[in-house]
Amino acid sequence: MLKVTLIESILRGLPEAILFVWAIYLLTQTPMKYTKIMLTASISTFITFIIRLLPINLGINSILSLVLLIYLNIKINKISIKQSLSTTILVFIIEYIAEMINIVILQLLKFDIAKLFQNPINKVLYALPSLVLLIIFVLIVHNIKIKYLSLKSNNIV
Repeated sequence: MLKVTLIESILRGLPEAILFVWAIYLLTQTPMKYTKIMLTASISTFITFIIRLLPINLGINSILSLVLLIYLNIKINKISIKQSLSTTILVFIIEYIAEMINIVILQLLKFDIAKLFQNPINKVLYALPSLVLLIIFVLIVHNIKIKYLSLKSNNIV
């Protein structure tokens, strides 16, 4: 069981879920539908909160959340199975990289991570840089993809 408070779920989980769904829309070049983004993010946040309360091993909750988000993107956002699967996995990988970078930076700055993350508000605040990194990395991947598709359409690649 992964201990998570309701405040963490709302202050961290919902913005993260919104960013995930936004990133999937962006990377699949699906026209943005903000009501569907909010609906998907809200459902994902709520069910992920419930999943984290289950007595399951760490890591299984991430896999269940991944499967849930893939399913929601297919059903609610009408993104193809192939695109939803590949893009959701890509965004999860980008998020984990962003979180690792954030943790390394906090450790280099001599923060006691265990102590820091005991308080839910501190946990939310000190994890914010990973969300900023997620946005930056997604935009970089999006720009690379656009340039590649442009080169491909011009028969340069």
